[in-house]
Amino acid sequence: MMRAMEDSSLYRNPTGDFFVGDFQRNPVHYLWMKKITSSMVADQLDCTFLCVGEPKCYSFNMAAYPDFKGLYLCELLATDKYRATNKFHANATFHHYSPSSPCESDPCKNGADCVPDYEMNSYRCHCKLGFFGTHCELEDGMDGWSRTGTAFNNQPTYGDNPTARNRGQPANQQGDLVDWGKRTSTVQYQHQQDMNKGTLPRELLRSPSFHIEGKYISFLIGGGCNVNLDSCRVDY
Repeated sequence: MMRAMEDSSLYRNPTGDFFVGDFQRNPVHYLWMKKITSSMVADQLDCTFLCVGEPKCYSFNMAAYPDFKGLYLCELLATDKYRATNKFHANATFHHYSPSSPCESDPCKNGADCVPDYEMNSYRCHCKLGFFGTHCELEDGMDGWSRTGTAFNNQPTYGDNPTARNRGQPANQQGDLVDWGKRTSTVQYQHQQDMNKGTLPRELLRSPSFHIEGKYISFLIGGGCNVNLDSCRVDY
């Protein structure tokens, strides 16, 4: 517990007798959110103490310049720049202060939001639709595909389609496209007809563009067992 408190950038003991606050300065920026309270203070340390002592405070704005009495406007806020990114803007007359966080290194990828946990000095990434992984670094690869050809039209698990299978129950397969080969009379007939012509059913699946991190790409082909009849080509 003591180690956790030492690592925390913002910690408040439930009994109210112990506080930790380590705030990062964001020069000439302002978080446009509703204020908990406003006060005039002598310096940034006074504003920090006010925020740490207020259970609802998670960041504060402080005037960049003093008034005629030498005091600075201090505004306590109930949120921070990570949870209200669209309200965080440049402002020549204020500095913004949020608790230090690993989110400062921008660890979340593909437009994900980094949400800090100040007590544990950690974070989590809220991924945009279509991405997953600890840092939202992986695409699910299911959106934006185009399809031409008829080879998959009557596959028993294309979209897990019981109508195409002429049966009333789903096949309960995983994924949006699972090709188990010649499992229906329609597909078997189509395949045999094409075999008589010396060709195989053809299908082209085209993905949207994507970025490969690393040196290799791997993929899984499921279907028949005859390597002379089953083929797949990856173009890039």
